[in-house]
Amino acid sequence: MPGAKRVPVSHFYDFGEFRVDPEQKLLFLHGALVSLTPKAFETLLVLVENHGHMVDKETLLRRVWPGAFVEEGSLTRNISVLRKVLEEGARGQQWIETIPKRGYRFVAGVRVVERPDEISASGATDPQQTAVRSDIHSPPERRPPNRLRRLILGVGGAGMALAVVILLLDLADRHLVRGSSRAAGIHSLAVLPLANLSRDPDQEYFADGMTDALITDLAKIRSLRIVSRTSVMQYKTTHKTVGQIARELGVDGIVEGTVLRSGNRVRVTAQLIRAENDDHLWAEMYERDLGDALTLQGEVAQAIADQVRIQVTPDERAQLSGFDRVNPEVYEWYLRGRYYWNKRDADGLNRAIVYFQQAIEKDPQFALAYAGLADCYNVIAESVSVSPPEALTKAKTAALKALFLDDNLAEAHASLAWVHFQLDWDWAGADREFRRAIELNPGYATGHHWYAQYLAAMGRAEEAMGEMNRAQQLDPLSLIIRLDTGAVEYWCRHLDWAAEREQEVIEMDPAYVRAYFYLAISYADKGMFEESLEKFRKGMELSGPGTHPYREIEAWIYASNGRPADATRIIRDVLAENAPVESYYLAEAYAALGNRDAAFEMLDRAYRSHTYWMVYLRVDPRLDPLRSDPRFQQLLRRVGFTREVIPS
Repeated sequence: MPGAKRVPVSHFYDFGEFRVDPEQKLLFLHGALVSLTPKAFETLLVLVENHGHMVDKETLLRRVWPGAFVEEGSLTRNISVLRKVLEEGARGQQWIETIPKRGYRFVAGVRVVERPDEISASGATDPQQTAVRSDIHSPPERRPPNRLRRLILGVGGAGMALAVVILLLDLADRHLVRGSSRAAGIHSLAVLPLANLSRDPDQEYFADGMTDALITDLAKIRSLRIVSRTSVMQYKTTHKTVGQIARELGVDGIVEGTVLRSGNRVRVTAQLIRAENDDHLWAEMYERDLGDALTLQGEVAQAIADQVRIQVTPDERAQLSGFDRVNPEVYEWYLRGRYYWNKRDADGLNRAIVYFQQAIEKDPQFALAYAGLADCYNVIAESVSVSPPEALTKAKTAALKALFLDDNLAEAHASLAWVHFQLDWDWAGADREFRRAIELNPGYATGHHWYAQYLAAMGRAEEAMGEMNRAQQLDPLSLIIRLDTGAVEYWCRHLDWAAEREQEVIEMDPAYVRAYFYLAISYADKGMFEESLEKFRKGMELSGPGTHPYREIEAWIYASNGRPADATRIIRDVLAENAPVESYYLAEAYAALGNRDAAFEMLDRAYRSHTYWMVYLRVDPRLDPLRSDPRFQQLLRRVGFTREVIPS
């Protein structure tokens, strides 16, 4: 019965491929532990215990947060997390049904399985016992490198021929044959940075680019979760074991390998490792002309998918094999462009643009280079050196050209979606392009990341958090994704969650400037004035001279915490300076001061300059003092926020 007190149990709940252990408060998929927060697990448990019956929201809030007052948004967020973790929809299965305005019902069939004394139903030791041992004992040392690894690391050039012979002997000796069922059960992978065997530091871009391309190809397979480049590149020079890396990234398989380039020939070796026991399941070597590098990468991705026995749809298989030959010089420029694009700083972006343009000049039909240009201009649009409309217009031109040449480029669809969102204020077009990008490449973390920000701006909180959680699963060590998770929480009015995510980013990288400003805003909205000022001042200190001024935010912090004189003084100083002014931020400060006329004057300036923040007009808590004014509703209509384009 819903709401009844749960007593100790001696059974599991099974549904689909999942198992719930109510005693240990754990969720498993195929015997592997699935990461869930305690509150998300409790939400799932209440629903599973009452499967087939509607559980009203009040009961869920009381069961999951006993004795505490919690907003309904926290429950909504947990439901969104569960739907993503259970991959609802991806497997054609609905688990949780929403009963509008009432509650939720767990609709899947649930089996009660008696708990064995020591052995799990799969015949293995209870997964919880294994998990506990992993936490207590040091990670097992990796086995000594095999003959292949020792030889490859010690030779180059002519010695590679001998390495190939040893490789074949080594594979035969260890029975690493195609089609082996030993790789079955792997559902998530991390591709570690491919080692550059050329001994030429100037070739690092090539090894990194090949790694990036392999990740991109594997990420197109919907039923396989692939960790994104940002996270895996942090292990480029690590001495951690495969087991340690897998635990930190939450995967059950690791792909590692090498790249050797000689002239226009490229050789790639790859091997697949089961993380839990460091078992080397498969290895292969590929050699092609550089012009066939795209085909090579697709072959490697298909081989890995075949080894882990993951279902690959015909469309996905076609995407992995439909590559044309490319001019080697063009592809080399493209890889250099991606190398510098991934640095995400001003110098890197400018150099990336040069390389992408060189590739286009050599081959105007090379769609990937246009997609790279679009990505560059979308990121540059957030800087103060170029006006957002100018940069976004260039991004749109490049994205449209890329899609004209190849409509199956997920990155180009995501870039076009971002332009529709930020520049065109074309909400329906943005939604359509984001969905297409994710359909083409469900493992593209940036696509989920950007889509979440769009959904938050539209007021679609539950969907926004679901997409953001997916982006974090795909790129768990990305600072910007974690920080923007906090931003999405803020737009969804989950201030406590927002502050937690922003604090996590600071703990991961104490020099990450933007996190301090985001956290200062969250603290100010929570009424934590001193803590807010402390974080703001730390951000200003780290920003250094010559950076964009954030004094407008400081004025809002003072105004929103009952210090109008200080806020007014800062605004006066800002307006007196001969420097760019963020009109949107000033509008928020004026709103907090109760000066509506000045606030709307600044919002009108922000509208005319097409500032980045205008898309969040509908959900920004800092503009709440203005919402009752008819001028605010008029402004919403000018920006395009009409009922027809905002799903309920």
